[in-house]
Amino acid sequence: MELYTKAQLVRKSNVPHSTLYGRLDEFNDFFSPVRNGNQLYYTKYDYYRLMLIHGMRTTKPINSTSKIRKTLKELNHDLIKLELLEQLSKILK
Repeated sequence: MELYTKAQLVRKSNVPHSTLYGRLDEFNDFFSPVRNGNQLYYTKYDYYRLMLIHGMRTTKPINSTSKIRKTLKELNHDLIKLELLEQLSKILK
């Protein structure tokens, strides 16, 4: 599974450091970081969530937090299923 630190997410997403950290904090209930020692790692699915938030925040007109949350809830179920399928496929190999 692809894992990213916050710094790696900043580079991969091209979202400013403070903006990315703010969005991870504001929408933290939609992210599922994995802790390894003292470091938090985010999955590629977290990256997809982040890019959705970024896209909805940067479009004109800017989408409200409640609209972003609603869209994330709808997408989140599918991303969780994809994550579980990916994990299962690795087990079955």
